[in-house]
Amino acid sequence: TLALSGEDGVLVEKFRTAVGSTHKLSKKPQSRGYPNGKEVTRVSFSSKKMVFDLAKLGVTATKSKDGMAGDSMVENRHWWRGCVDGDGWIGISRSGTRFIGLTGTMQVCDQFLWFTNTFAPSGANVTRNHSIWKVVLTGKTAKYVVDRLYTGSTVSLPRKRELAARVL
Repeated sequence: TLALSGEDGVLVEKFRTAVGSTHKLSKKPQSRGYPNGKEVTRVSFSSKKMVFDLAKLGVTATKSKDGMAGDSMVENRHWWRGCVDGDGWIGISRSGTRFIGLTGTMQVCDQFLWFTNTFAPSGANVTRNHSIWKVVLTGKTAKYVVDRLYTGSTVSLPRKRELAARVL
């Protein structure tokens, strides 16, 4: 199942088309897990090949508990942009400080921090965020990371691309 809320729902339709699916799209308001009861667009189908291919990249059914980027993805900016699009945040604070963050397993956050430190070294740490983990980068480091992830890319959530443009 792929489900996105609000204006991101159009990407579910694009995904369905890209993989050649004719499975039904579901669109309905949902309050649990989605802010303000926004409409959620969802498509569900099964594909053993897709499950196998995603698992090689580190995407599994239990990714929220034990997920980590597969070896081929650790240095891939497109992978990390997708992670930030899905489980991250980008912005500028009221005081004008740029920021980018990612929430996930400790392993995913450690891998993201390692990746960002290869081109924008920081003193950031992975910290506990209730039952999960997070890493937050600020200031010039955040700008460098946003630039690396979003500049010249052709696939991203439109609202995250907008936020990235503001940070840059």
